[in-house]
Parts: sequence; structure tokens; C-alpha cells
Amino acid sequence: MANSQNGWKLALVGLFFMFVFATTSVITLARPRDKVSPRPALPAKAQAEDYVGGDTCLTCHDIKAAFEKNPHYKSWDDAAKAWSERGCESCHGPGREHV
Repeated sequence: MANSQNGWKLALVGLFFMFVFATTSVITLARPRDKVSPRPALPAKAQAEDYVGGDTCLTCHDIKAAFEKNPHYKSWDDAAKAWSERGCESCHGPGREHV
């Protein structure tokens, strides 16, 4: 007799959880979805005169020594050329407006 009562209790608990799951699924699916906002336009391509060079950046920012220990710097093939050819503006963009 105890086994049949446990079986009914287990069945009722299972039905309850199925009801809760079904109800939350219906509510979630019935909710209106937010519209996706359009992506902002990409900035115009920079011109050569927009780049001021990494040495200009170093007049105010003293990060070069710390950056040379950074994994991003170390990942460049030729670290000796890396600073002169890439510098700050290769990642941060042209610096003319900042200077």
C-alpha cells in the first residue's frame, strides 16, 4: 500500500514540474521579442596624414616598455620591426585627432 502512495506522489510531483515547464515555455515564447537595432556605420577609412606615428604617442604615454612584455607584442614575427612599423596606431587607429 505504501508503494502505491509513493507512486502517486511521484506522479503528481512529475506532473507539477511538467506543468511549470510547459507554462514558462509558453510565456517565454509568447513574449514579443526586442527588435535588433541596426549596426552603426563603419568609420571612413583613414588617410595617411591621419597617422602621427608611435613616437608622437610616446611624448605623453610611457607604455612602450610595458607593452614590450605584452603577449600581443611578443606574437609579432619580428619584434624589432614591430614597434617602428606597427606601433600604437596599428591597434588604436590614427592619432591625429587625439594629438
